[in-house]
Amino acid sequence: MKFEFNKTTADYIIEQAGFTDEEVTIFLLKRRGFSIVQIALELHTSTSTIDRRISSIKRKIDSVIPLPKNQLNN
Repeated sequence: MKFEFNKTTADYIIEQAGFTDEEVTIFLLKRRGFSIVQIALELHTSTSTIDRRISSIKRKIDSVIPLPKNQLNN
């Protein structure tokens, strides 16, 4: 899933999805085009941690805005 949401949609997702503070940060960085490695470096954590957080973010986004399954794997 590419986090290519306009600001209004991104704000709605953040408000409705129940993200943790860390998930909000990762969502916003991913939306700005940061890679998993770049996010891990920015947050001083491992790429596997970021992968897990992104999986959680995807599930939460899907609960707010259901997307076609093929978009969840991008």
